[in-house]
Amino acid sequence: LGSPCGRCPTRIRTFASKQQPTMSAQDNGEESTSQLPRVDIEYCTGCRWLLRSAWLAQELLTTFEADLDSVTLTPSRARPGGVFDITVDGEVIWSRKSEGRFPEAKEVKQRIRDIIAPQRDLGHSDVKVVDAEFEVDEKK
Repeated sequence: LGSPCGRCPTRIRTFASKQQPTMSAQDNGEESTSQLPRVDIEYCTGCRWLLRSAWLAQELLTTFEADLDSVTLTPSRARPGGVFDITVDGEVIWSRKSEGRFPEAKEVKQRIRDIIAPQRDLGHSDVKVVDAEFEVDEKK
């Protein structure tokens, strides 16, 4: 059986655990375990932040499609009051309460990249900050 689009390898996958065996066409029937990171976006249901969470999940899955095991959306019922936390394998990389604002997609992508693939270039999302002093000297 091939994939519907013809470009993707056939993959049989279990979603129960990060360590569950996965099989792919490239494995030639040999079992392997996924060591890819998992991202969790916990959002406040009372604040109706599901759409914002889903959009950010889509951005992450598009950018890191081969580098992440999953992006999970978790409604926060136990911690009311504006929760919007993003974790990678349990480590908080963004908290709306700590930062005082929502993240820009590029900020989250950069923080995840720094954890999972520090040498990776993110293209237009990875604009380097130019030293303001250098810019002043250039204009003179």
